[in-house]
Order: sequence, then structure tokens, then C-alpha cells
Amino acid sequence: MKEVKNKPSKLFFLLLIVFISLNIGKHFEMRDSYVWGILTDYLVPVIYIQDILIIAILFSWFIEDIKLLKRDSVLRITNNRFFQAAVLFVFSSFFACLNSSRPIPSLAIFIRMFLYILLSLYISLKISIKEYFPRILKIMSFTVIFLSIVGISQYIKQGALFNNYLFFGEQPYSKCTWGISKETVLGVSRIPSYGFFRHPNIFGGFLSIVLIWLLSSFKKKLIFRIAFVFGVISLLLTFSYSSYVAFLLGIAFLYLLNQAYRISGIRKYLLIFFIFFIFCLNFLILVFSTSSNPSWYRRSSLLYTSGDIIKDNLLYGVGQGNFVVYGKDLYFNQPVHNVFALIFSEQGIFTFLFFLILIFLILKKFLNDKNEILIYVSFFQILFLMFLDHYFWTIHQTNLLFWILFGFIMQLDFKQSKEFLEKD
Repeated sequence: MKEVKNKPSKLFFLLLIVFISLNIGKHFEMRDSYVWGILTDYLVPVIYIQDILIIAILFSWFIEDIKLLKRDSVLRITNNRFFQAAVLFVFSSFFACLNSSRPIPSLAIFIRMFLYILLSLYISLKISIKEYFPRILKIMSFTVIFLSIVGISQYIKQGALFNNYLFFGEQPYSKCTWGISKETVLGVSRIPSYGFFRHPNIFGGFLSIVLIWLLSSFKKKLIFRIAFVFGVISLLLTFSYSSYVAFLLGIAFLYLLNQAYRISGIRKYLLIFFIFFIFCLNFLILVFSTSSNPSWYRRSSLLYTSGDIIKDNLLYGVGQGNFVVYGKDLYFNQPVHNVFALIFSEQGIFTFLFFLILIFLILKKFLNDKNEILIYVSFFQILFLMFLDHYFWTIHQTNLLFWILFGFIMQLDFKQSKEFLEKD
């Protein structure tokens, strides 16, 4: 029997893509959300609109496919190596909640991560890349245009367009806002574009991924070309240098992988170069700990802080979201700007190792899988940014993007995924 295309779960999934960049949510401030008397965002439990949509997707999926959960189907899922590593990752992560000094914020973060991993499983089994990625790309083109118009307008105004969070979650800010990001342009202090994100780096990181998607289909539709041009302008206005590099890396990887048939072993060489590049970059961060550039010395200081936390909390970490409790800089109380160090610090060595296994499985599949180049290019961009910042793990919009890509990669690993996608 052919699959009904417009099932509720798939409609909810497309709606999730439409709303992926929004910052609308219900915040629950509590005593555990304060550090040194200051409210800390990373310890505030939040229910975002994306979380509600994911619950709707999973509930609809359960209702739609409950009759298809036969023994052989379950075995095919549970025997998948990505699924097994993800289960171990989730299981070990749960113990970090039990060890947390602030369990409620940690539990809230764990529940969201668990939901996102279930979404990955849903994507791997029900959302065909070939069928749905063109739809995702079309939705993202309109998203980029809208975000770019907002970002360019913010840069011209030098502040938020509206003075509340009701405008798609846009945070209020102006030149007088304490701690607002500023850059010097031709001797003049300017505020970068924020979009609907909590920092220009996050906005830039999001754009650097999606722009490569648009570039891959640049000649196919006019809307993709318009979105790409608007997006590049908006990316420049974020002044996010790490996002600039991620964008250029994405272009280089996309070109080289498309030319792979002309260069023998290009995937292996690219992987070796990428790992070497990341190693050198992190080495430089530690070396330039005394640099006058705050982007360098703050990252270095946070890495050293993570080392102290790991040394004292090796097995289960200090709990999700709790890195900021151990921060040493009152005026820059942030998680360590390295996702791997953050997972090790907050969730311990077991969760860290299972996360490495997930990354290893993806890298191994990259060497053997000759299809879906764009998915792997995006993964390498995210991996690069994970070594320089924490937002692909701590911020819901970009973290959701990571797990959506993971779902597509896991789908590629299901040897009989076609059977799942065609069943009704």
C-alpha cells in the first residue's frame, strides 16, 4: 500500500521547519536559575514552540504506525549501530541529571535532548531525504529572506525592531543594553545583526549552514538565488568570523566533494585535513590565552575551567546546564565554547565517549557513502563550529538543526530504510 503523503506527523514536521528559527517559548524562572544573584539563561527551563511541535510529531507518529510495530521492524531498528550508540548516549546522560546540584534545569535540558533524539529517529524512518529535502530547501529560502530582512533592518536601526519578545522571539536590545555585542566598523561602534537569535554568532552559524544548501541549488530556482544573496548580506552583518570561516569551508568542501570522482581518495584527504585543522585551531586557542583579544582569552579561560571541572567530576559531570555555576568570570558567565569539552564537563566521561562514538560513526560513513554530499558538508560545518562555540548544543534552534541532520545521516545507515518509508 502506498504511503499517505499528508499524514499529520509529516505536516507537523514541515511546520517545524517553518518555525525552526523562532525564539518563542514559555520561561520558568526559579531559584536554581540564578548564579551569584544574576539570572542565567542556561539554567532557566523553557518550553519552546518547537518542543510542542516535536511532541505533536511523535504523538502523531505513534498513532499512525502503532499497528506496524512488528517484531522484525523493531529488530531492524534496534540493530542499527547509530540507534544503539544514541541509546547509550541518552542512558548515560540521564545519570548526569541525578548528579546535578540543580536537578530541575538539568532535567529540562535532558528532556529536550531526548525529544530531539526521538525526532532524529522519526526522520531516519519516515522523512525521505529525496522527497522532503526539496521542500525543506524551499521553506528555508523564505526563512532566510525573512531573517535577512529583519537582520538588515536591525543593523540599520542599531537595535531590535520591536521592544518585546512577541515579534517571533526577537530579543529587545539597543546601544544602551548591557553586554550587547559590538564591533568597530571604520572607527565607529556598530551592533551586529541578531535576527531572532540570542547572539550574532548563532545567527551567523545558522546562516552559514543554510546558505550552502541554497548554493547547492543556486541555478534551480530564482527564489534560491534571491535568498542566497540576502543571506550573504545578512551573514556579513553578523560580524561572526567563525561563521565566515564555516561558510567558506562549506563552499570548499561542497566543490571538492562534487569533484571527488576526479581526485582519488579526496574524502580521506579532506577528513585528515579537517581533523588537523581543528587540532591546530584548538591549540592556538590555548596558546593565545594571554591575547588582548577577548574572543581568544575568554575561550582559553573557559577551556581551562572545563579541565578543572572534569578533573573533579570525571564520571558524571556537574549536570546539564551547570557549567555556568562554576564559571570564574562574573561579567562573562558562559558555557565553555567547545561542545566536546562542555559535554565532558557537564555529563561526564561515559556520555562524552558515547558522543564521540556517534561522531566516529558519522565520519566512518562519510568515507564509505558516496551519496548525499550536502548532508556531510553541513555536518562538517557544524563540527567545526562545535569546536569554537557552544550554541549548536545549548541553543534550541541550532541544536535542533544538528539533530535533524543526524536523523538524515542515520537514515542513510538503515539498509532497509526504503521499506520503512514505503509502508503504510
